[in-house]
Amino acid sequence: MQRRTIKDAAVVIGTIGTVLAIWYLGWRWIDNNVGSPASSDLVLEHAKGLFGDKFGAVNALFSGLAFAGIILTLLLQRRELSLQREELSNQGKEASKRRFEDTFFNLVKLQNEITGQLDTASGHGRDAHKTFYLSIVESDPYFSTFRALQSLDRREAIAIKTPGVTRDAALSKLDVAGQSTISDALAKIPDAFDQFVDENQAMHDQKVKAACDKAWLKHMDSLSPYFNNFHLILKYIDEAKGVNEEEKRGYADILRAQLSGVELASLFYRALATDGSFAKEDSTTRRSLRALLVHYGILRDLPPTYVIHSAHKKLFESKDGATK
Repeated sequence: MQRRTIKDAAVVIGTIGTVLAIWYLGWRWIDNNVGSPASSDLVLEHAKGLFGDKFGAVNALFSGLAFAGIILTLLLQRRELSLQREELSNQGKEASKRRFEDTFFNLVKLQNEITGQLDTASGHGRDAHKTFYLSIVESDPYFSTFRALQSLDRREAIAIKTPGVTRDAALSKLDVAGQSTISDALAKIPDAFDQFVDENQAMHDQKVKAACDKAWLKHMDSLSPYFNNFHLILKYIDEAKGVNEEEKRGYADILRAQLSGVELASLFYRALATDGSFAKEDSTTRRSLRALLVHYGILRDLPPTYVIHSAHKKLFESKDGATK
């Protein structure tokens, strides 16, 4: 605004200066070139008339000033129109942002209502996510063991298969439930320890997809509205016009603040499984959900205890460039 005012003033001053310069130079030319001593009587008589006419240049001065006034008026009108357009644009942006916020908070409200209405055979409301998560764990015979072993390092996980001091030291790090799980695994599925330390990503990918698919088929009807609406909110934030990136992240944080730890785990495994998991759903949609979860940091507060195996987090971060 200040630059525009300075520019307008410079144009006006320049126009007036040009008019005055032309008027002054015309006056001087008449004085210096008309009626010189070398002129004849006829020329001198004529020069007297011209000399008087030079005062008519005053008319040219005022005409020029009037012209400058017209230019000034046009500039002021242009600036006024520009201010009006800017004001209308700001009003339009504010109205658009109000509409965005109204829709966003209505979607968040709907999300909370959907969450409250979730109902599975063994869980209601947010507990339905716990049911879904435990169903994933139970869908693979090794996942319970994996969870129990998460607090141990690779060396301890391998050594726990062999009776002795090392096993006892490793078991002492586990709670009662973990020790019971390990004891059952040693008796029934001793190869679970080998799979736990196996870093083959393809094997872990296959196992988690199979488990998630099996769990989802049990709970798809009750949980689909939750995931669909959550994905819709993230896409609505991401595609919003007139909302900058910092503001988008702020709205995403509001959405994230509504989530419990087990909901984050449910979203994590919901977005992780692809290519055959979550029957009847489009893999492109799932990739989009995962990318949005990563982009807006929705899962940054995911409790580590809900990650069944560290390989699952690596898989999540490597899928389709989701960490970009």
